[in-house]
Amino acid sequence: TYYSWENPCPPGYYNPNADSTSSAACVQCTGGKYCQGYGNSAATLDCTPGHYCEIGSEHVIPVKDAQGGQCTIKQICPGNTNAPQDCPRGYFCNEEGMSAVTNAYKLLPGFYQINTDGLSTGTPKGLANGDECPLGHWCAGADNAPVACVAPKYLPSRGQEQISKCRDCPYGYYCG
Repeated sequence: TYYSWENPCPPGYYNPNADSTSSAACVQCTGGKYCQGYGNSAATLDCTPGHYCEIGSEHVIPVKDAQGGQCTIKQICPGNTNAPQDCPRGYFCNEEGMSAVTNAYKLLPGFYQINTDGLSTGTPKGLANGDECPLGHWCAGADNAPVACVAPKYLPSRGQEQISKCRDCPYGYYCG
């Protein structure tokens, strides 16, 4: 080799060491980061929020391929992530490329989440991972499970959001 620039590490790789003598010194870029261009001595920067960068990514906004991609509905990708994450429990992610959730994306009162799979709506009805609050229960929304009315109270309709909706058991009946 005559010049230092003759054998740069390729895009998606970097070499953190000086005085290297072979291409084996080139290391794949760390997941969650990208290594753009040739001759990197470190990962360039964190992956763009809303996207994920797999090991060896060379683009700040990876296209959906072996190097990463944009988060899909029901997922979030904070910056510096190497794989999509399910939308957090109690929230819904209804847009592609989401990097975080705020209170605006909380599951609405009267509904609940059944498991930890991401939701795409704040009002899930009859879904495998969310539903309307069942009869006899109320649901505060977010990450709250259905709560039964305490006997001798009852709730005759689905989707109720407050304990104050529980009614007194009428004369001639029993509720429990």
